[in-house]
Amino acid sequence: MKLNELTREWSYRVPTGSPDPTDAGHVEVLRGILQEKKYPRRFIEALLDRLREIDIVKNKETGNVYTVKTADKKKHDIVKKDASDADVKKAKDVDKSDDYEDERSDAEQQEQQQIDDWINNIPDSIKQDTELVKQLARTIRNRSIEKTWDSNMSDNANVTGNTFGKRNAPQEIFNILSGNDDLQNYDAYDKPSYEAIGSQGNLINVFGESNMSYESLRELLSMFGSESGRGVGKGETFLSMMLDDVQMADAGAGDLNWNGKYLEVKGSGARVGKRERVFPRQFDKTSLGQLASGAGIDSKFIKTVVVELASDPNIDREELLNSILEFEEIAHPHGDAKKYFSVDMLDDPAKVRNAFTKNLMANYAAEHGLDKLIFINTKETIKRSVKGEEFLERNPAFGNFVTGSPGETIDRFVDEGLLVTANIALDNLDPAIAKP
Repeated sequence: MKLNELTREWSYRVPTGSPDPTDAGHVEVLRGILQEKKYPRRFIEALLDRLREIDIVKNKETGNVYTVKTADKKKHDIVKKDASDADVKKAKDVDKSDDYEDERSDAEQQEQQQIDDWINNIPDSIKQDTELVKQLARTIRNRSIEKTWDSNMSDNANVTGNTFGKRNAPQEIFNILSGNDDLQNYDAYDKPSYEAIGSQGNLINVFGESNMSYESLRELLSMFGSESGRGVGKGETFLSMMLDDVQMADAGAGDLNWNGKYLEVKGSGARVGKRERVFPRQFDKTSLGQLASGAGIDSKFIKTVVVELASDPNIDREELLNSILEFEEIAHPHGDAKKYFSVDMLDDPAKVRNAFTKNLMANYAAEHGLDKLIFINTKETIKRSVKGEEFLERNPAFGNFVTGSPGETIDRFVDEGLLVTANIALDNLDPAIAKP
């Protein structure tokens, strides 16, 4: 059985989702797994005996009495070697009133030394399974992170047990990092600020400096759920835990809180508006609808209607422009159509499409009071075809992003083709994001 499979199996079978070598119940679960996988009996017993060993020691400087896995003779006087459960309980009862700051500090300083000593002292039969020993050592190190994990996620990222409704978001994140051996990397990561990531790039590359694996970053970026009836989209929890100055916004208060400002997150296929929002009037009663009807144009796509009308040499372009402004005042009342549409661009399909997209973005930002938006490619795989056979492969654009303030910056992304939506239609006024 491969090491990762063994570790995951142990994690799945213990109720906490994270194995604790000091928990007798967890150790018995490990015993059962090793027996199922036909490890030699001597190997199993030697390993479990070593995991169970606890020494009671007295700190030479402070006089505090506590337990450690391996005593350091320079710092400790051994009170009881290989202490029983009763011995450990008695030692803790005697020393309940002592200040344990020295103990915690001591433990941090000794952590790596304890693990090294443990590895050096285990039987040769166990040392032969080097990967298993390393994984168990990592599990021990992860315990110190796990103890404060939920509170740290809540305090730093505002990711709580309610973020995904009935699902435990902090535990899911912990399991992803632990399962990919990235918990230590994440814990040591010096998180950048939102502004430090720049206005465009790739989030996998940006956060690759954490030394976290692609698999962890991919799984975390792809997480989504719901909170109090509000959808939590892909990228929201990811940014809240990876950026120093960003948190999940409180339920009902938008996506992310960036130093008190509203940061909106949109992944692939998301919308800046409502799904399948329909034009609220009879189109043929509007000026644009009447022009289309008179020219025999029958299309639900507004860009098509405008470009075909503009190609008519007999069209009054001022009248056409005013009809577009009237349409947008109804379709996207919080936008600024007068800023984006002009007479001289109406027969250019690309410019017309961009004008509708920019007004759509301006409408959404103004309606919701957005300070910043970030658009992320969250499509994990793409479909390829070779000799007629289709298959899925990793999307090289996964993690691509653009971000900035509504108005000039977002407009520039649209003009440069970095931010693209589907075409606006009478039955789909708020189309899905197609790029990044």
